[in-house]
Amino acid sequence: MAKISQSLGFTVRIGDSTSNQYAKVSLEISDVDTSISLLPQLNIKSDKEVLVTVDNLFKYVKKKLDEQLEVLFTEIKNEPTASS
Repeated sequence: MAKISQSLGFTVRIGDSTSNQYAKVSLEISDVDTSISLLPQLNIKSDKEVLVTVDNLFKYVKKKLDEQLEVLFTEIKNEPTASS
């Protein structure tokens, strides 16, 4: 009864091209038992349901990330500069 994990992620630059600012979004499914079917372990009935679930999760994470980046960019825009 081997157990495995699967991770999917991406990293995006959140600053301008001269900055070194990134955000990483990832999704991980862990403790998957290789001796039994995957779908029952995920409590999902079909492959289509898996895709819908992953799509919805991606949309939620993207929306949340967009909101957080908007706050971050507003804060950066409103920060006083050294010359101010």
